[in-house]
This record gives sequence, structure tokens and C-alpha cells, in this order.
Amino acid sequence: MTVTSDNHSCLASEVMPHCCCQVCLESLARLAWSDDDVREGIASGGGIRAVVDVMALHADNDGIQCNSCLALMSLVRGEGEVCQSNQWHIAKAGALEAVTAAMRRFRYGYLSTCLLLGCSHEARHQQYGVECTPKF
Repeated sequence: MTVTSDNHSCLASEVMPHCCCQVCLESLARLAWSDDDVREGIASGGGIRAVVDVMALHADNDGIQCNSCLALMSLVRGEGEVCQSNQWHIAKAGALEAVTAAMRRFRYGYLSTCLLLGCSHEARHQQYGVECTPKF
């Protein structure tokens, strides 16, 4: 999969089916959940911009929006220097606006519940509140 960040587009997501985007985003979140080296690599490799671009390309898909938000959350969930730096990169890439737009669009759906409870993709498909701790 090739992702370009210099022109602010994610070429891979344009041809990828929704289910593949969801799996890729969930995998990114799992990999970065507790690893600063992975978080730093994602940020320096244009991964934050790519996630924001995927959110824009698939704005009507709540699963992609949810997993995008979880991926972004995994990049800033620590208290170390890398997570603080990623907060700035996320803000600069327009991710805050993308997350806000997704939460507005899906305010009564899975996305808001997923983000508020910190659920993984699998847990949000179970009845709300069941296994609502990340499975990473």
C-alpha cells in the first residue's frame, strides 16, 4: 500500500474497500497503542495526514470514522514527549476538525459511544457497555 502525504491524499484508500480501511486503521491503533517508537514512526511517516485523508474520503462510513479516531487516539494516549509532539501534529493536520465532524455526523451512532467509552471496533458491535476496554 502506498500512501503519499506531500499532496495531502491517501491513494491507497481511494481503491481500498471499506472493510480493508477499517482493518488497516484498527491495526494501526493496535500497533501504536503502547509503543512510542511506533507512534513516532507513524507521525514522521505521514500517517497522521493519511488518517485524516481517509476520514475525508470515507466521511459517510461510521466504521472507518470510528477506527480513524481510535488510531489518532492511540498516537496521543501517553504522557511522554512523543505523544505530546503528536498532539501538535494531529492539530496541524486538521484531525481535530475531522474528529469533530465525524462525531457530529454520527452523534447518535456507534462512533460517539465508541469514543466516549474507548471501545475497540469489535466491542462496539456488542451491546453498548460489554467489554468496553480496548483489546489492544
